Amino acid sequence: MTYVAGVDDALDMAGCVIRIRERGGHIGEISYYEEIRATARHRINFSVPGEYEVRFYWGIGITPGPSPPPFHVMTVEVVASD
Repeated sequence: MTYVAGVDDALDMAGCVIRIRERGGHIGEISYYEEIRATARHRINFSVPGEYEVRFYWGIGITPGPSPPPFHVMTVEVVASD
């Protein structure tokens, strides 16, 4: 995913599909908004170009503080506007 610094201001997961390797090696695909009950955590600064990590945790409303390992991690990029 790519965002434009100074233009975009929020992580948008609309339409995203996450692949998950299940026990036994089966790979499943789930729609983030329609099927998954998860919390996305990130520290994206939408005004500073760079690469940022987004971590996904099972459960809605994970509280700040120590968390279990994420079940999925992705990288997003913020690019400079021309």
